[in-house]
Amino acid sequence: MLLPVSLRLFQMPRLDVPPLTPYLLVGLIVANWAVFSGFQVSQFQGLIALLLAIEGYFFWVLYVWITLEFLVAICCTADNIARVSTSSR
Repeated sequence: MLLPVSLRLFQMPRLDVPPLTPYLLVGLIVANWAVFSGFQVSQFQGLIALLLAIEGYFFWVLYVWITLEFLVAICCTADNIARVSTSSR
């Protein structure tokens, strides 16, 4: 839990929202499609799809957030390594 807090506060706070938005929108569209398709079959299957879509969307948001934080950490590490290697010359 320390990694996201440190990245938000110190390194790249403005890069969190724009790359995250399209992936969350795609996840929301897929979840809505699954629920709509479930309700076309039957009401019970639609309700099950709704519950699974809510849970799946939660895990999708978590996956996208962790992946983005990991990529930002890699980029910041590469920038720091490049800065240290050029300043030591």
